[in-house]
Amino acid sequence: MPLPALTLSLTAAAAAAPGTTQWLLPRSLFNLVVVGSIAGLVLATLVILTIWVIEWRGGKVW
Repeated sequence: MPLPALTLSLTAAAAAAPGTTQWLLPRSLFNLVVVGSIAGLVLATLVILTIWVIEWRGGKVW
């Protein structure tokens, strides 16, 4: 999203009437961000576990 469009979105969100919800991202993009974050966390966990198993096999884990 280009900066001017984002600025307009933020301005529109700030000007919305109280009690209404104005989302800055469409639902599909929000879902993509959530799924991408979860996938990143899972990948990081698997990498850490893989490193731990390699170290454990080498006898370097306390």
